[in-house]
Amino acid sequence: MKRKVLFFSILTLMLFNLVSFSQENSINSLKTAPFIFYGTVVSETPFKSNNDFYISYIIKIVTIYKGENKINTGTVNLIIKSPFAWNITEEGYIIYDKEENNYASSEDEENAIHPLTLGVGISGIYVCQSLTKDIDLIPVIQTDNKIVIEPICNTSDCYFKKIEKTTYNKENKEFIENVSIKGFGNKFDSWEELLKNLKKEGIISNNIEIKKKEESVLDVVIQNEFLYKQRVKNAQIRQQFLDERIRKSKTQLQTKEKANEGITFEITNQQPTNGNQYYEFDIIVNGSSSNTYIDNTAFVIQYNTIPFGTNIVANNNITITRGTNYNTTTYIDPMTIMTDDSNNSFRFGIGSDYNAGTWNRPLLTPTTQILAHVKMKILNCTDASDLLFIDIANVSFVTLYTLTSTEDPMNSFLQYDDVEYIQPASYALCPSPIITNVYPNPITSGTNSVLTIEGFNFGSVRDTGQIWMPNDDGGSALIKHFDYIDYQSWNDNEIKFIVPSRVDTLFASGYEKGVGSGYLTVCRSDGAKGIYSVPIQITYANMNISIAKNTPSYQKIPLRVIADYLDTTKYFSLDSSIYNDPAKDIAVKEAFHHWTCATLINWNIKDSVQIQHSADNICAIYLEDSYHGNPLAKT
Repeated sequence: MKRKVLFFSILTLMLFNLVSFSQENSINSLKTAPFIFYGTVVSETPFKSNNDFYISYIIKIVTIYKGENKINTGTVNLIIKSPFAWNITEEGYIIYDKEENNYASSEDEENAIHPLTLGVGISGIYVCQSLTKDIDLIPVIQTDNKIVIEPICNTSDCYFKKIEKTTYNKENKEFIENVSIKGFGNKFDSWEELLKNLKKEGIISNNIEIKKKEESVLDVVIQNEFLYKQRVKNAQIRQQFLDERIRKSKTQLQTKEKANEGITFEITNQQPTNGNQYYEFDIIVNGSSSNTYIDNTAFVIQYNTIPFGTNIVANNNITITRGTNYNTTTYIDPMTIMTDDSNNSFRFGIGSDYNAGTWNRPLLTPTTQILAHVKMKILNCTDASDLLFIDIANVSFVTLYTLTSTEDPMNSFLQYDDVEYIQPASYALCPSPIITNVYPNPITSGTNSVLTIEGFNFGSVRDTGQIWMPNDDGGSALIKHFDYIDYQSWNDNEIKFIVPSRVDTLFASGYEKGVGSGYLTVCRSDGAKGIYSVPIQITYANMNISIAKNTPSYQKIPLRVIADYLDTTKYFSLDSSIYNDPAKDIAVKEAFHHWTCATLINWNIKDSVQIQHSADNICAIYLEDSYHGNPLAKT
């Protein structure tokens, strides 16, 4: 029977084994190339000319490193000879025919084994030349460049691309992203390292003014629209193919005995990353036995629109990568087929690439494996993720397996008998700070005493985060902006804060306020707040003087108490409103005793006076309601 396979991989990047370039050949090839630029594929159109099969890729050029006098930033048409052929069936499917060997011709064996295929959304540094082939029927597509180009070679290693691999560190409970740049037989740690090497080898000039197009908001919107339309098209074609498989397998399904093979999916490792800019999680999978190999999976995942917004696929606010065992040419890249299922859910799958030619699936066992890693952009870091697997009945119907690793997916249609989706717990995004302990309490201010605040969710760095505490004017207001030198350290679980007796940034010189007793608040840089349930007691304050403000030498120095009469005692006098009332006299003297113990300064009462309106160098204590007028100073 003639078998037809969906022509899908012309729409998808396929990661073939890299062609082996010698260092010398690589440099020589790059030196002869007239055009080197960074860009992104925004559309693709397969076409046929002179009985050959081609693909027209429209690439949006962002930065030009070589050939800036002959090519402009913006869109350009890049033509490659397709590694596949195709036909049109009665149902309208674009397919290639394996049995008829209708593969596109290639110019050498190397190109046939490792063909260059791109896909919408693929970014990289492309190395190109003007089109040399005589092609009559190039699709008419308006671009920003009249010139039509082609890659300098037609193999999978003939451009520089970023390879990303995300692993989960169980010990530190965090995601680790490994990034490398590969192309022309070389590997680099970053784009910067690659460009430095290209300059060193004389491939691009050190002195050339790099031509770069700044993307406008409209550019991004248009590019997202191109990308999303292509993803929808890819998903529709893949679904049509699955429908065709189901139709052809109805007889088999009716007679198939139950094999009792099960598969379970679960969302794990949920966490915000990159300073709460992203939310990431893994989808893990395990089987009920060790007898099957995953052929196809599908998911529809619902999310909370408050933190993530709506239509996150169309708005390009989500990235999905395959787990390590599934990140091979056997399986299709989920980024090429994911779509918005609704304004608050997205749909994607990981399954066999029908055009891979050969397949090497990993064995599914009862031990969990990471099937996919999902990264969503956080637009509003409040509320919870509220992830849910939905449309389970439909997607489980196309959760398929094979019985061998290398099985052609057209040879069988085996459904898992039991498909389980374990719903995740809702994850609180950017939860408010929680304070569990503050010590020492009581504490003094202005003495360089360090207050340690322990808890959770303070933020990995302070940034604009602040401690809030009452001022020393009876707590009439909160101090919300302490000076940066008041913060000794700040991380997600602990803050060390030097309690000051003056705040320079908030109050004018001469009117600086210090810290008073009361409730302490941690205000994170995103505005989330947590209040400690136990009041902080400030037993006393030592006046500070600030020096070298707004310089690297900025510091606050506690002032020393100057003793009266050349002894070690600091004296106060009592006003008659106190010494004439025995109860008040005893209370004040008791307070002085405690104050002496707290400050380790020998405060004492020298004599009794009648308070006067004069600068008499006498420090007097009086009851405020007993004195009417304006004293020279008061504490």
